[in-house]
Amino acid sequence: MLFDADVHWAATAGRAFISVVACWALYSVAVYVYRLTLHPLAGYPGPKFAAASYLYEFWYDVVLDARYTEEIAKLHERYGPLIRINPHELHCSDPRFIDVLYPVAGNRIRNKTKHQMSGFGGSRQMCDKLLAQCGRGWFDAGGAFNCFTTDAIVEYCYGESPGFLDQEGWEPNCKNVFEALETRSHFTRHLPWVRRMLYWVPLSIMRTISSTYDAPLRYHVQMPGRLKRVIAVGGTGEATLRPVFAELLKSDLPPQEKTPKRLAYDSNGAALAGPQSTATTISNIVYHLVKQPDIAKRLQEEVMANVPDPAELPSWPTLEKLPYLSAVILEGFRLIYDFSQERLSYEPSQERLARVAVDEDLQYEDHRGMENSSLPAKTVYTIPRGTAVGMSACLVHLDESIFPEPNEFRPERWLDDAGQRHSRLDRYLLIFSKGSRFCVGFQLAYCVLYVGVAELALRVLPRLEVRDRRRHGDDQVYNDHGEKEPRKTTKGYDMRVVDV
Repeated sequence: MLFDADVHWAATAGRAFISVVACWALYSVAVYVYRLTLHPLAGYPGPKFAAASYLYEFWYDVVLDARYTEEIAKLHERYGPLIRINPHELHCSDPRFIDVLYPVAGNRIRNKTKHQMSGFGGSRQMCDKLLAQCGRGWFDAGGAFNCFTTDAIVEYCYGESPGFLDQEGWEPNCKNVFEALETRSHFTRHLPWVRRMLYWVPLSIMRTISSTYDAPLRYHVQMPGRLKRVIAVGGTGEATLRPVFAELLKSDLPPQEKTPKRLAYDSNGAALAGPQSTATTISNIVYHLVKQPDIAKRLQEEVMANVPDPAELPSWPTLEKLPYLSAVILEGFRLIYDFSQERLSYEPSQERLARVAVDEDLQYEDHRGMENSSLPAKTVYTIPRGTAVGMSACLVHLDESIFPEPNEFRPERWLDDAGQRHSRLDRYLLIFSKGSRFCVGFQLAYCVLYVGVAELALRVLPRLEVRDRRRHGDDQVYNDHGEKEPRKTTKGYDMRVVDV
């Protein structure tokens, strides 16, 4: 009897399992059919698999390690300037659509898509530390510049620095953590419950998994304490320094915008978003300046002609009036993306700037027929309100119709015939996004870059050498003590300081 009961229970459980699987399969098929036939985006061009399921995006983002932007570029070549890249999102490669998708003024609201939401004394200290590395071999450029940008940005926000430039070498720094967060974001975008689970993992376990994360984790753990000190002192008028969060407390913002919870959210964004992208831009600029001595020489001559005393840099407003320095920084922003990820670790997929027009339908006009007689003269698409539409900054920045020879580092493209800055190309620079969702920290990034690049050009640049890691096939690198150790990552590039 007991055996018969067990058999009956097992059979019942088996039938129940098969029924659940069958229902799930039928539901999935119904969803896929709806997305391909009745969905508001069903008529838009693009691969059917991408329209039916997020697995297409998952494959390129997670399995192939953040390669979906490359695939999107290929899809545009095949299907046209406006395509469907997942069940609920369109993507446009036409730069003429920028002002429609990212309006600057008025009441044209643009929300982010939930699928994607998931002067400084330090420049002198950075250069002193770089020069002290003379003769000590190769070291990671990205990690060194991350120490500078993290110290500078955190000090500006909180009035105190985490002290990464004060340590003997360049490690630990937050570069590896930022890269890990970027990589994890592709996975948690598709499986958000994983992100919620990670919040419950004790820091002691994270440190056990990797000692590399110990100092960066302490850096993030200390953020609430820094914010509390700003709140305690910044709002009383007793602070000698006026960090940005202290200024927010004294501003006329409504009280709900100055609660500890809201300030903590903003401070976390400043601590995560600013340092790594700014460090990557500096890495990009330095690499090109070392590889192209003519550009470096012209930059040095301009800076030296406008800086009477190299030991005392002028203020940021003075530096930003230098046209060639400005052009170098803008070109560094434009070429921050590196599809191969051999030299730069900044992933293009981080800048797929999807927006949702919540109160209006968008009109997109495809004019390819004016150049190709086999296509209609003009095709007009009406994008229904509530639809996520994105543009990838890297595809715009590498558009040959806007930037001739787009893969070349050419600061002159930002200057007129008289060598002065022009603004004709500014609307195509999407590194800080556009419109109402424009990055609020762009001024801080510019300040760090102007001061940092100017000081590097004056003091360090003539003594720097750089090398690509994968091209040299070197699986070892010199540590801070001049000894070789296994390389931790093949991303980025190495540099060293030599005698001249």
